[in-house]
Amino acid sequence: MKGLVMRRVAMGLAGLVAAGCAALAPMLVRDPTQRFGARGFSVAAPPGSNWYVVMPSAREVHFTKRLGDAPVPSVYVAAWIASTKAPLARAEDLVPFKQRSLEEVRQQEPAYTIDLRDLQVDRTPGAECVRWVQEEEQTNHPNPALRSATLVTTTYGLDCLHPFDQRSIITIGYSERRIKGATSLIGPGQPLAAEGEAFVHSIRFTPP
Repeated sequence: MKGLVMRRVAMGLAGLVAAGCAALAPMLVRDPTQRFGARGFSVAAPPGSNWYVVMPSAREVHFTKRLGDAPVPSVYVAAWIASTKAPLARAEDLVPFKQRSLEEVRQQEPAYTIDLRDLQVDRTPGAECVRWVQEEEQTNHPNPALRSATLVTTTYGLDCLHPFDQRSIITIGYSERRIKGATSLIGPGQPLAAEGEAFVHSIRFTPP
């Protein structure tokens, strides 16, 4: 799983978060004012109840929202830092970078159908960023309870060039895994979408 996580850096959230949640027991966020930091950034937990933090590491911070005992639907938010081979100067440089990354994942993960849409420049966080929506479909899940279902993972994300380091990209966003055909809990206008957007807007860049 960790190899898949690294290949999907700057793509979706589900692989990263699933790996982290499997390794460490999440802890309930009790102080809504607390910030959580990793190398190059800090974030606040999303507003709302039942958010659990997976112990932050040096490069990533992620949370899961307790929705019940069933394996799906599941909702996550995450932020992490990754390095590029060459420095990037502008948000426009992130667009082809993102598209190339998607093509690499498609070739390496044939079990997934992956669609990237709404890729656009967004400088509102105070950095050179691109917004995107990614949707993945997965069949033959290893969990026997989900093996017969088609799972859909939708991620609303943001990739930002670190203001202090043009070789570093911060990815932040919120993600949901559900059974295909079920109503999305994080779609536009949904209460959980507002919690996810608040998490995205909480990003603060720090010296890496």
